[in-house]
Amino acid sequence: MRRFGRASSVEIGKSGRATGGRPIPVEISAWTQRGQQSRPGLTSEELPGAGHARACSRCPGRVGSSVQEHRLPESAAATLLSLASRCHARGWALATSGNFSVRLDAHRFVITKSGLDKGALRAEDLLVVDLEGNALTEGRPSAETPLHAQIYRRRARVTAVAHTHSVAATVLSRALVAEGYVVLSGFEMLKALVGVNTHETSIRLPIFPNDQDVPRLAAQVDAELGGDDCVYGYLLAGHGLYTWGDTPTEAARHVEAIEFLLECVLHGKR
Repeated sequence: MRRFGRASSVEIGKSGRATGGRPIPVEISAWTQRGQQSRPGLTSEELPGAGHARACSRCPGRVGSSVQEHRLPESAAATLLSLASRCHARGWALATSGNFSVRLDAHRFVITKSGLDKGALRAEDLLVVDLEGNALTEGRPSAETPLHAQIYRRRARVTAVAHTHSVAATVLSRALVAEGYVVLSGFEMLKALVGVNTHETSIRLPIFPNDQDVPRLAAQVDAELGGDDCVYGYLLAGHGLYTWGDTPTEAARHVEAIEFLLECVLHGKR
């Protein structure tokens, strides 16, 4: 597994990793069945484990399949619609591009349906899926659901994922795909990322070649990144950004910060 850690030095070696300096510590405590950690900005309905669906009697250990059991909480729908609308308004999810999701509990998350205008989404345009990406309510989930599922499986604290298609992310990811990463270094905006407290920091966003076989792409991301705590997101070449947060508010902040930083890098190359 290649790691894309952060460091307090702005010097970048030939491998693309920061050289010198000490890693900036970030407190990580995974959620477990025996205890959950509350997260600012989440209601009790949004916490992992809250509103846990009953197991299906025909499939022990699996979440049941009735619509009643998988009813979408209004708070989760409102949070997801707000995130999608916010990104659309900034030009990062135009037309039918992008997809967004929010975790419901340890077994399920809600995601935008496929092929919809992110500036005109309604609650009925969302559906519930399990952590394998299987739809649990009526509708066709985003084609990129497996990439969201990979993040939730590997990162127990994450409660929201955003995938945007900005011009900066699209152009830079195509231009730098051979290098395999884009470096974000020395910008004050880096301090908007959780755990970063100085601009004298270098962050590397991995870049993966795009692949129409999304399950295969998700498997590649999983093999390369897993649940690496030092990664804030990644890019798909000629496509866009994936990032996340331990709360929906944190995910929205990471989207705004990283998109701003990508624009700075793009302008610097002109």
